Amino acid sequence: METSVTYPPLRLAHLRTLTNNSGIIQHGWYSMPNEQTGYCTDDNCRAFLAAVQAYRRLPDPELLRLIGIYLSFIRAARNDQGRFRNFMSYQQFFLDDEGSEDCQGRTLWALGYALRYSPHERVTEIARDLFDTAFCWLPELQSARGRAYSLLGLRNYTQAFPDDPRARRAVVGVAESLYQQFETYATEKWQWFEGRVTYALGIPPLALLTSFETTGDIRFRDRGLKTLDWLTGILVRDGVMVPIGCTGWYAKGRKRHDWDQQGIDPAGMAAAYLAAFRVTGDPAYKDLARVSLDWFHGGNLLGVPLVDPITGGSADGLTEHGRNENQGAESTLVYYLATMACRPSMPVAL
Repeated sequence: METSVTYPPLRLAHLRTLTNNSGIIQHGWYSMPNEQTGYCTDDNCRAFLAAVQAYRRLPDPELLRLIGIYLSFIRAARNDQGRFRNFMSYQQFFLDDEGSEDCQGRTLWALGYALRYSPHERVTEIARDLFDTAFCWLPELQSARGRAYSLLGLRNYTQAFPDDPRARRAVVGVAESLYQQFETYATEKWQWFEGRVTYALGIPPLALLTSFETTGDIRFRDRGLKTLDWLTGILVRDGVMVPIGCTGWYAKGRKRHDWDQQGIDPAGMAAAYLAAFRVTGDPAYKDLARVSLDWFHGGNLLGVPLVDPITGGSADGLTEHGRNENQGAESTLVYYLATMACRPSMPVAL
């Protein structure tokens, strides 16, 4: 069931709508910010990453202003142990002492990218200070996604500072831990890092593939490709991306759930497929990245586009009855990131 999709211009208007002087609001109420939901480090890291990537295409002072807002939020989120808190109320009180391991990893991913492609020397100084404390706690990460997101940050850090021996040691250690985590759970029919397949599915194989690029360890390449191919068999039906539904996920030995689908999955799969194309040269992976991006533009089970051509934002997900009309930060930002990865020549507009 292949679908024909068209790609609208990449407009960042909704990024500005959701952002105030404190950071980006977590959720939307239709196309307006739902201020009662407050902020989170997860989304401010995604916004920081997206803004830095966009600035490489469009060096507009407005993007530099947004970069400063998101980096300021991340700096405020750091706790006394050098880790990062996640949830902040609209009144600007942090609601937790430490965020999830996903949150820690996503923060390093964004900071590492900003160090590799810094838009300003002050960004470099602050981002390196924030990243530097992570070398103390990186070996303590236990979750697959926390480790995987951290590896994405470390990959960029090693590119920015190739002479820092801590970074390469960290890549080897964290990637080995992720590899061994796979060995704990996997069987011939279950090629995964946990007993359930849930969200952000492309990130662990992506992390292993980038770790191969850093270390040259072919085990990481082979495991990343094998896992990615296994996911493809689960997620792609007749040329259409079908993410695992968050209403029940997919537990080992049970039936997978199809609804509700969220953009974090096709976005992550697009990035993983592009990495696979990079390390193998196989054009089939590039085609699968397009299939993943197409999910946002109607290449899904319902044939419904999720991107709003007016705001540039993305609907929060796809239910069996249609799209979730709210346009929150996560859904919009992962769409931006997937588009910039898959369509490097597409111009960006504010």
